[in-house]
Amino acid sequence: MKTTAVALLLSLSLAAGVPAYASEATLQRQLDAQQKTILEMQSRITELSSQVNTLRADVESLRFELAKSAGGAVSAAPAVSAAPAAQSAARPAAQGSVTATGPAPVKETASAAAAQGSSAAAGGALALKAVDSSAQSAYDAAYAKVVSNDLKGAATAFNGYVTTYPDNTLTPNAWYWLGQVQYKLNDLDNARVSFLNVARFTSSTKRPDALYKLGLISKMRGEKDKAEAYFNLVIRTYPADTSSDLARRELSQQG
Repeated sequence: MKTTAVALLLSLSLAAGVPAYASEATLQRQLDAQQKTILEMQSRITELSSQVNTLRADVESLRFELAKSAGGAVSAAPAVSAAPAAQSAARPAAQGSVTATGPAPVKETASAAAAQGSSAAAGGALALKAVDSSAQSAYDAAYAKVVSNDLKGAATAFNGYVTTYPDNTLTPNAWYWLGQVQYKLNDLDNARVSFLNVARFTSSTKRPDALYKLGLISKMRGEKDKAEAYFNLVIRTYPADTSSDLARRELSQQG
């Protein structure tokens, strides 16, 4: 094919009065450059395919952990791609402390969440619904209990939220805050289930923190290998996230 292309350009260059050696050399450089680009694209496609397969394996593992933690009562639903909504507060401290001090949180508005309502699931047809006024009010009321440090009340409220609204754009955040308050109350088994539910939403901005917290819970339970797996998953999937820095610190401490 390369020889044919060279011959074709050679005949055209002769007809146009262009020196044949110059046209042939130019064409050769162009063909070499195109070949290099194609090889680079193939290499990148292979790399991306490997990353996708790894992510799918991670999600399948998390689904299994979720079903096992819930005693089989929670079905292994498709991983949901939850596009980020406006965040209700800054990222939590390293140990997931929940406190009433500090500036008032940024409110997650219905309009911001509704803008993300058409997000499709990763590898599935499931999409998260827009947040209506009732759901927004319920979320705001639950989060207000976090701000006031009413942890038991917040746990009850967010548990009610994820039961009533299992698939809207604030659901990942509700699962996250439910896990946070359960973690603070030392209810680690239920916190683990909540954070595993967050992990199903593969595009949620709460997912890195949830995976990191799953690592901490595993560490507390003496499950060193599982803790390392969660920390490495955070680092591999979200290398620039603050949670990755915390995960690296945990791994370095484990030696």
